Amino acid sequence: MLTSHTQALSGASTHVRLVFFWAAVGSLTSALAVPYEVDFFSAKIPASHIPLPLLFFLQAAQVLVLLIVAVWVGLRAGSKVGLGSPFARSLVYGLTCQPWSTKRLGISAALGAAIGVAMHLELSGTPKTVPWKGLLLAFYAGITEELLFRLFAMSVLVWIGWRVLERTRPMPSSAIYWTANIVAALLFGAAHLGGAASVWSLTPALVARVILVNAGGGVVFGTIFWWWGLEYAMVSHFLTDVVLHALIPLI
Repeated sequence: MLTSHTQALSGASTHVRLVFFWAAVGSLTSALAVPYEVDFFSAKIPASHIPLPLLFFLQAAQVLVLLIVAVWVGLRAGSKVGLGSPFARSLVYGLTCQPWSTKRLGISAALGAAIGVAMHLELSGTPKTVPWKGLLLAFYAGITEELLFRLFAMSVLVWIGWRVLERTRPMPSSAIYWTANIVAALLFGAAHLGGAASVWSLTPALVARVILVNAGGGVVFGTIFWWWGLEYAMVSHFLTDVVLHALIPLI
C-alpha cells in the first residue's frame, strides 16, 4: 500500500502539472485509438455533415476536458487515502521516488497477459483486427481507462466510503478499498457494453458476461493500483490489450 509515500509526494507540490500531464497523454492515446475505432465503430456513427476525422478530433478534445476534471478529482481524493501516481509525479515535479521494481513489473505484466488470454477464451467470437491497430488501442486502454476507472473512480469511492462510514479512522479499512475496487471494476465492465453491442446482439446473459469478465480484470488492475501505484496497473492493463488485440490476431 502507498499511504505514506503517496501522501509525502502529494504534499510536496500541487496537482496542477500532473493533471495536465495525464490529460495530455490520455488525449493522445484517444487519437491513437482512432484506426481501431474506424474499423469497428464508423458504421455506428450517424450520418453527419462533419467529416469523420473531425469527429475523432472532437472526441480527443472531449477526452482532454474529461481527463482534466477526472484526474484532478482523482488525485485530490487519492492523496487523502494513499492512492496515486507516484512515478509520473516524480517525473513531472522532479521529485525523488523509489525505483521501479522489476519483480512488480514482471508480476503486473504476467497478470495482464493472463487476463488477456482469459478474456479471449471467455468472450469467444471477438472480431480480430489488424495487429498494429490493436497495439495502438492498447495504449488507450492501459492509460486512459486506468485514469478514469482507477485513479478517478476507485480513489473517489474509497474517499467517500472512508468519510461516510469510517470518519474516526485515520485511514480507510481494507474493506473500504476492496468494496471501492469491486464497484469501480463493475463500472469498468459496464463501460465495455457499447463495444460489445457493435459486435454481438446483447442479451441479458451476454450483458452479465461482458460486465463480469471485464470486471474480473478490473479487480486485478485495481488491486495493483492500491498496492503498488497507478503506473503498475497501467502496465498490467496495457499487456492485457496487447495480448487480446495485437498478439492473438497474429495466431
